[in-house]
Amino acid sequence: MSDALHWQRYETVLKLSGKLDHETLQPLWTARDSATQGIRTIDVSGLSRVDSAGLALLVHLQDAATRQGASVGFAGISDKLQSLITLYNLQQIIVSSVESC
Repeated sequence: MSDALHWQRYETVLKLSGKLDHETLQPLWTARDSATQGIRTIDVSGLSRVDSAGLALLVHLQDAATRQGASVGFAGISDKLQSLITLYNLQQIIVSSVESC
């Protein structure tokens, strides 16, 4: 199941790996409030694929953390993911964090 989506929390970092697409995102969508509790960084460096549904979930994860009072950035944005972010004009929303994971 290397294509499955996995996530783990490391202190204030939520690390995602695998595929984040319309077929794999439901478990994380369901757990989004608990998964984002206290995070400051969403590390996407382990993602092998992200589609538009996955991109929407990233926006929702950031929003869930923001509603909990956190300021959240992203780490490990690949060139392909950056292209998708630009295509959907989300550069002002999905922003790389300056802190290292």
